[in-house]
Amino acid sequence: MMNRIFLILVLIVSVCDVFARDYYVGGSGAADTNPGTATQPFATIQKAASVAVGGDIVKIRSGTYRETVVVANSGAAGSPIIFQPDQGAVVIVSGLNDLGAAGWTIHNGNIYKKSITLPVNGFNTSTSRVPENNLNTTIFANQIFKDGEMQMEARWPKVSTFADLFDRSKFRQLVFEPTFLVDAGLPLPAPGLVGATLVSNGWFPTETKTITSHSGNQLSFGSIWNNTETSKWTRKRYYVTGKLALLTQAREWHYENGTLYFWQNGGGAPSGRLEYKARNWGFDIRNKSYITIAGLTFIGCDAVVGNAGSRNAVIDNIRASFMNHHVRHDVQEWQGVGMSKQFGIKLLGANSVIKNSELHSFGSSGIWLGPNCRAENNLIRDMGYVGNWANGISLWDRDGGQVITRNTVYRVGRSCFDFGYNWNGQHLNVEISYNDFSQYGMISADVGATYSWGQCDLTGLKYHHNWIHDNLSPGQPTVTTGGAQCGIYFDQATGPGVLHHNVTWNCGDSDVYHEVVNEHRTSNTILNFYNNTFATQTGGNPVSSYRTYITSPHDVQRNNIYRRRIFIRRNEPSICWFRTRRAGLPC
Repeated sequence: MMNRIFLILVLIVSVCDVFARDYYVGGSGAADTNPGTATQPFATIQKAASVAVGGDIVKIRSGTYRETVVVANSGAAGSPIIFQPDQGAVVIVSGLNDLGAAGWTIHNGNIYKKSITLPVNGFNTSTSRVPENNLNTTIFANQIFKDGEMQMEARWPKVSTFADLFDRSKFRQLVFEPTFLVDAGLPLPAPGLVGATLVSNGWFPTETKTITSHSGNQLSFGSIWNNTETSKWTRKRYYVTGKLALLTQAREWHYENGTLYFWQNGGGAPSGRLEYKARNWGFDIRNKSYITIAGLTFIGCDAVVGNAGSRNAVIDNIRASFMNHHVRHDVQEWQGVGMSKQFGIKLLGANSVIKNSELHSFGSSGIWLGPNCRAENNLIRDMGYVGNWANGISLWDRDGGQVITRNTVYRVGRSCFDFGYNWNGQHLNVEISYNDFSQYGMISADVGATYSWGQCDLTGLKYHHNWIHDNLSPGQPTVTTGGAQCGIYFDQATGPGVLHHNVTWNCGDSDVYHEVVNEHRTSNTILNFYNNTFATQTGGNPVSSYRTYITSPHDVQRNNIYRRRIFIRRNEPSICWFRTRRAGLPC
């Protein structure tokens, strides 16, 4: 019986291979009324995606394709549907639409204006609690480009370049109250900031509120998170945006009531290639399996959106920039987590992989992985400038078996890797290996290069041969700073797992932080540390190679090198102890 089933499967695959064909897209004479042959190609990738079946290869010729490709059919094991460039072509799938150089008139000085309907009038807060159910054109915040470079929405304090978005000093540095602030340096006299948006930051969530009154040096607004006094961590700095009067320099824009205002670099009427964000996704593979996307370039859109029904997807050798963008954080789930789940490449179907790819220059999440999915040999950088729970690579919901290996992730607003929002959940049999994680915490505080929390069960975790270094977060949990800064962060009794042959340095106040306190579970959280080098020497106060809350930690440590002490029970240095290569170092 088993042999008969096997033969039937072989015959099915063989039939698919026999009838498999190549479809061509783009180039001379392209039209969607063509049959899609090499001499009579389709004009859009979408047309090919609507007819391709298992075993077919869609070969795309050079060009910019302003479309979201909705794949109509699934492939099969051994016979995926493949989308790839044709013979070395440069294929760009763009989430941007042409803004046009015509129709601009002078507003004032170097500021020009144009009547146009952009996707959002302000900021979009109507988003689904189930992110993968959102509409492709539900844009969260407008985004403007000139000649491929992102332009800055008018704001105060000012930002002039893309790199400025990762600079905490570009916020106004001021600790303030849940519903008001007093600042003698406000850029407009009262009541000029009424109706503007206040963007508040300081911990890991960024919150936004509409300014409801402006009197003298005081701004009032809806309540920003106010659980305890320590909630001032979220209200340590701010900027304001959403007012035409804030448009005061080149590369800035403002949009309201169907009119776009823009001051281009160098002045004069806007010219060159002007574009705006119009779509969220490049490929929609929801409920389609065995889809391969290889060698394509994506601009202005998350490359792929999938769901649990998108199994065995392969994303290989893609390039993606400006994948997502937003400012406002109002989606459900605690403190910005829900907002981050709206964004990023979603490989949520089992046994999918993204590899050999480069992702850079975007506001929120990079990659979400479902059960038994793999992220391998990717470069992810300059992401998470919006300052929420966004991470280079994250795990989705309560599954496991993911492999995160040989990736380089750096210059990120929060963490390089995160186990996801998973209170009292589990991520079993995860492997994190041979990665280089660095320059993290550029916007958020209370971070590690890798982060887990919420009593998540990590049974089977294999964490080995990683380089973790250069924490850029601001520091200790006080009203004026906010949160721990460390290298490997196991927060709130997460575990167990085995960590070996990792090297950490310049990680802030500790190389490893395992928080286990009385209100969290303490059983089955044991972390086993073998053959690691914990080399952080300075950067926090106090500095430790390892720290935990409880007096009698359960973790097992063997044959590690510690540059600084092991610190047991925070704020009680008299009970700390250490093992180092050099005797005599102070506790």
